[in-house]
Amino acid sequence: MKFISDVKLKQIAASAEFIKVPDQIRESLNKQEIIHPEKTLYYRFFYFLSKILEPDLCVELGTNRGVAAACLALGNPLGKVISIDNMNKEKFKGCEQPNIDYWIQDSLALLKKDLQKIDILFIDTSSKGSRNRDEYDYWISRMSRNGIVFIDDIFIVKDYRGKITTDLMAEFWREFKPKGNKIELPLHGKNGFGAVILNGQS
Repeated sequence: MKFISDVKLKQIAASAEFIKVPDQIRESLNKQEIIHPEKTLYYRFFYFLSKILEPDLCVELGTNRGVAAACLALGNPLGKVISIDNMNKEKFKGCEQPNIDYWIQDSLALLKKDLQKIDILFIDTSSKGSRNRDEYDYWISRMSRNGIVFIDDIFIVKDYRGKITTDLMAEFWREFKPKGNKIELPLHGKNGFGAVILNGQS
């Protein structure tokens, strides 16, 4: 995959609100942007980023409705997207694309097949910092030289019940010292959105 600097990545993120997506995904994307209380711009960002970087392999951990995977897939129809989740595949209807494979399994379980040279990895499974740390450690050796890891909800300090806990994302992200360039992008409101640009380091 082509290399991209942190400056360029931040420029794209800053203009994400104005990125137009293909008709195939627009309805699903609009629904997601409406129901989320925090402004969710990373779907549009992923579409444009995939379009300009042309990643050969993207992996998403935590499919949810499948919108992020669809945006990555539509950005580069010649690339492959693998979306991993332990939820029922029925949830992904309306977002399927011919270059997406859905793996119904835990993101830390033994893989169906070995994956190497992942260009984009998107971690979005849990608001627990320890889980995200484990996923990062498990997947980082499979990244390509110029790969980028994206992590959602990096500023969260409360669980879904509103209870403050020490095992959430804000603490993880604050203490997280990966090899590569760790940056924050304005793509998910107060929830936060982070990235690690490897640039040959893993």
